[in-house]
Amino acid sequence: MKISAKLWSFLAAILVTLTFADKTPDFKINTLTINNTPDNPYFENWSAEISESGDRFSLLFPIKKDYPENMMFGFAAELNGRHVLSMEMSVCDGLEAGLADQSMLDHVYPPDTLHLSCPVKAGDYELRDYSFSADNIPFQLAAGDLFVKFFNFEPNGEPIITITMEGWLLTQRSTMDNIAGILRAMYCGFIDSLKGATVLFYMDKQINERILKNSPAKVPLKKDSGLNNSPAKLKEQKESKILKRTIQCCMLNGGVFWASIFIFECGLLPFLKYLLTIIFGHSPGMGMFVWSWMKPFLSLTFGTVWVLPLFLLSRIVNSLWFQDIAESAYRHRQGRPLLLSSVSKLVADTLFSILVQALFLGQGMLVSQVPLPAIGELLELIHMCLLYALYAFEYKWFNMGWELHRRLTFIEANWPYFVGFGFPLAVLTQLPNSHVISGCVFSILFPLFIVSGNEAQPVTGVCDCPLKLFSPVIAIANTLFNKTIGPANRR
Repeated sequence: MKISAKLWSFLAAILVTLTFADKTPDFKINTLTINNTPDNPYFENWSAEISESGDRFSLLFPIKKDYPENMMFGFAAELNGRHVLSMEMSVCDGLEAGLADQSMLDHVYPPDTLHLSCPVKAGDYELRDYSFSADNIPFQLAAGDLFVKFFNFEPNGEPIITITMEGWLLTQRSTMDNIAGILRAMYCGFIDSLKGATVLFYMDKQINERILKNSPAKVPLKKDSGLNNSPAKLKEQKESKILKRTIQCCMLNGGVFWASIFIFECGLLPFLKYLLTIIFGHSPGMGMFVWSWMKPFLSLTFGTVWVLPLFLLSRIVNSLWFQDIAESAYRHRQGRPLLLSSVSKLVADTLFSILVQALFLGQGMLVSQVPLPAIGELLELIHMCLLYALYAFEYKWFNMGWELHRRLTFIEANWPYFVGFGFPLAVLTQLPNSHVISGCVFSILFPLFIVSGNEAQPVTGVCDCPLKLFSPVIAIANTLFNKTIGPANRR
């Protein structure tokens, strides 16, 4: 795919024609306070943090004892100083009534540990980057200052823990506000995708300093123990190799693979053609005839003996290095990975993910054939942006324990950010005429995008219309997967 000037103008035109349905007001948080009764039997110390924009918050809520069935829940709200709602009910009744939904559980960590049913189990829980919008309230509210209070208590008892939030409900967003939000999310995604190039150079240093700081004290070993546990050896085994692996990717794909193709195409072939013109100088027609047979033969031989084996080998080596980079970056930022619960589930998720990505790539190639000016190019570009963003973020989300359906749903719901994130890589890999060279460009740049994805905090909630581009391939993959491997409850 080549990105033409016609496509650039079409991109600008389509952005100003986007229209979306009006949305209920969003809740922007100004203050969030927690009052916890000391030495209570149910809750450890809870803490909260509000995002800089005020549209999201995170909450640490460790529960040290299972909730009793009669644990009560209360809620009260005031709008512009006027009381608008209050309710009290048991936690079990509230869960059955849907006061907490799956969208909230998707932000709870560790994943799949808290459920929408009683009893509520003890555990160290965290609600990360949750957006509390007016859509979460089962009635319509006008815009204005909002005060909300949540509290838990035992029957006929005082509140054990109270959470109060003060903020404001924004007015309904206009079409231009939605367009501005989409453009802002795309811009943020684009900028975030470039951060890996700078983070890369100081991340290794930070990781290795942390490893050295947390290393256990030296333990004297017997001379005949046969173990080589010297500090230098331990450092070599533990130290982060993100920058080293990135340089290795550049050397293999750029310094060896790409350079060898360049030398063959731009050095060896022109030189041999020049020799033929000298040898057959008296008969240029014969020289051109020999060259017409010689060039395809040499290209085929070079491609079969050198390019294809090296291409396959580089794919395998790259995948190992990519995984090494992703794991080191994740451990630095997030800690120990939270893998899926069973080996069979992990294998099935991996195989299904590969199948979905292959089908999505084919879908992108298919839509590029749409016979309308610029639309086919635009659709293919969006497909490639989302696919490359999925590639970059998948390592992080997989380590967080997210299953494939959750990863794809998150991308579809927040597509403006991920289109912007994948845009640089999608454009740069489309510049070469050769698919092999395009693969080299991808392998050279992709480690930077892995680091960028690990560091990024995606912009969410700016679009009311999910872009369901993965749904067709999910349906096809489900059919193929079920017929070949067995029924799988996937999405």
